[in-house]
Amino acid sequence: MYRILLAASPESQEICQRILKNHYLLCVATVPEAQQYLEAGNIDLIICTLVFDDSRMIDLLRLVKEHRKWKHIPFICLRLVSRILDHPNTLEGIQNACEALGAAAFLDIGCYSVAPEKQMLEDIEKHLPSRKKPSRN
Repeated sequence: MYRILLAASPESQEICQRILKNHYLLCVATVPEAQQYLEAGNIDLIICTLVFDDSRMIDLLRLVKEHRKWKHIPFICLRLVSRILDHPNTLEGIQNACEALGAAAFLDIGCYSVAPEKQMLEDIEKHLPSRKKPSRN
């Protein structure tokens, strides 16, 4: 089971808990809470929603990617509600900023047409580190 740090508002946490039900989620609502879990270690993936901690997703991404102990952790930015920041130029600017700062992906639930939660789960799981099974020698 993977340990995923989920940085999201309570409403978004509910959606993510449903999508990622087979993973161990460490849910946080603020940047300082996220930093506490990161300092404790053993995080396989970070997922952060667009409106996390009063829209501080970029702040958390920058913090993670600038820290030598955390920069290797894949960071996925999520947009779970299509009506939030729905102006194309605004959304494109946020996506470009996430990419420039080193995010592994920017996933928008509005881009999935069939079974969006299932498709989003598949895209998230692509960024989980592979774990080799012990050899049987």
